[in-house]
Order: sequence, then C-alpha cells, then structure tokens
Amino acid sequence: MDIDFKSYQMFKDFDLLIIEGIRYNTVLNAMSEIGFEGIHNFKITKHFTS
Repeated sequence: MDIDFKSYQMFKDFDLLIIEGIRYNTVLNAMSEIGFEGIHNFKITKHFTS
C-alpha cells in the first residue's frame, strides 16, 4: 500500500508528510483513528483540529 497516496486522498489532496515533524507512523495513526470516511464528518478545519 502506498501510504503517501492514501493519505493524500484521505486528507483532501493535502500531503501531511510535508509538515515538519510528521512521519509515516503519525499519518498511519491519524488514518486509523479517524478512518477513511471519518475525515469527511468534519465540516471545517477547526472542527477537526479541536
């Protein structure tokens, strides 16, 4: 599985790995906790980050 591609798809064309300090294990953890469809439940960025 291509983690880069899947995370790019999941987080609406944003590459989390370009953020300093974010590694593959952080992205995988976020993906597993939120789920592929779960990210779409947040209407705005502030809802996701809170």
